[in-house]
Amino acid sequence: MLHLSLISRRIPVIPVAALSAVAITLNSPWLVAQDSAAEATNAAASVPAAAVPVTVVTPPTIEQVHKALDLSEMAARRGLIPLSMEAVEKSLSFGPPLITHSAPPTLKLSSARVDTSIPPPPLPAEHVRHRIRNHIAAMLPLWKQAVGANAVYDTLKSVVFPANLSRDVALYGQPAAVRTTDPLEFADITGVAETLISVAADSNNSEDLLAALWDDSKQHSVAARLLSARVLLLQSAGDLIPMPSDDVTQRLSASVTNAVQLSEHGLSRETAELMAVTARDLMESGLCREQSAELATCAAHSLWAMDDRPGPVADAAVFTAAQICFSVGRTNESVSLLELLTKDRNSAGSTSNASTSSGSASLNAGKGRDLLPLTDRVARELFARGLVPEAVRILPTESVESYRRQFQSALRRDHPDVAPVPSAARSPSDRSSANHAKDSGLRLPGIRSGTDVGDDDAGVRICWCDLNGGPSRVLYRLTDVRRVTALSVSQDGRRLALEAAFPDERLPSDSSVFLCDADGSQLSTIGRACLPSLSADGHRLLCSRYSPHRGIWIA
Repeated sequence: MLHLSLISRRIPVIPVAALSAVAITLNSPWLVAQDSAAEATNAAASVPAAAVPVTVVTPPTIEQVHKALDLSEMAARRGLIPLSMEAVEKSLSFGPPLITHSAPPTLKLSSARVDTSIPPPPLPAEHVRHRIRNHIAAMLPLWKQAVGANAVYDTLKSVVFPANLSRDVALYGQPAAVRTTDPLEFADITGVAETLISVAADSNNSEDLLAALWDDSKQHSVAARLLSARVLLLQSAGDLIPMPSDDVTQRLSASVTNAVQLSEHGLSRETAELMAVTARDLMESGLCREQSAELATCAAHSLWAMDDRPGPVADAAVFTAAQICFSVGRTNESVSLLELLTKDRNSAGSTSNASTSSGSASLNAGKGRDLLPLTDRVARELFARGLVPEAVRILPTESVESYRRQFQSALRRDHPDVAPVPSAARSPSDRSSANHAKDSGLRLPGIRSGTDVGDDDAGVRICWCDLNGGPSRVLYRLTDVRRVTALSVSQDGRRLALEAAFPDERLPSDSSVFLCDADGSQLSTIGRACLPSLSADGHRLLCSRYSPHRGIWIA
């Protein structure tokens, strides 16, 4: 029996039932094959090299991996950390489990009605991969505390680089997901491969990991190139061993370029999702921008073509790729990607019918996706860049006029040379706003002062009220502003600071801060900022600003 006497001495506190479980696991065919291979190697000393037989060890079955994970959990509970790690390493060092001897899960229905809200049970291979990820994530703190990061790195490396998968790597990644706060933004990915990169940082083994990823046997692996890019991204951020910036950039560029070239032969869903998230991280780092655009476009088209009905992950991949292409000047490619998001795949690629209500588009996608949030984001991307003809072409015809009203202030402010969208009839409020817009250098067009409270034009009013019963009046009317928040008043009441946002500005970082005198004589802006706070004398202003390069800071 393999190491049975050793294990008996190491775990004297484990009951007989646990020892039988150990014996069952150690009697598994894949471990017996390991012993046979070792004995054959020792007996081959006197045999010519040509006569030595080659032993191929098959991956364990799904049931055997479940037993090994049970053993690992039981050993960890009793403080036997080396045995816990050994059970995981030996059960996964020959590749991901694929074969099962159990019948596939089935749904038993007691009537003709089916509750479609209950998801179908996962396949055995998916279930065991999910358990592997969760088990390693749960055991990682115990392992690192007991044996150190270097030993944990060796264990995880044998899992990600299995012997029977010499030309590729085993990611064991969590399926990609989007953030609940933004359905077009990827959430952070997790998995055994990502854990290996993190442990490599703790144990100073990043160079060893890069060497394994760039081994000759992995020269055709897209996943290996993407993992090497993620390691180099951490190096560029200073999270791993410091390296010269030029060296990191060159190696990062080579990894990304090679991954794009290898992707021509096809991608699995897991690899395509990893590619999309890596492209997002490259864009945020500001490195290899041209290569990140190619990487994002490749991942977007791959994920979009995998399903008849694209899901949130495919939508996020396409939208992210469009943003990256915009950042490097690939406008036509970005517009083509955004056009995908406005189409209903269940209606042969045609744009869904739309109707406008209360200044926003309401799309009827039938049995397809709910296109309303996607179309809103597409309109924002196009109108914010002054791409009016492209917006007219790809957006639903019935909703173009609604979006034009919503983003007209941004067009006049940022793109005055762009021709307006043709419209058969303009409302009186539109003509009034256009007539009163002044080229004063401010970011707030359509400002009028000293007007009567009885006017019924749309907009936000800043009023002066006489508490003694005298007449009140409107100091400023902000006709094109969607909201005014965070009002701050100096102690003497002579100066006000306010945060204003236009209809196309929905994020706090898009807002602008304005200073105005309480007598209605002057209004000025300090630009993009939020959360203003005036000093007691009204001469100093504290506010928060956001920059893509500097992040959030206080001015």
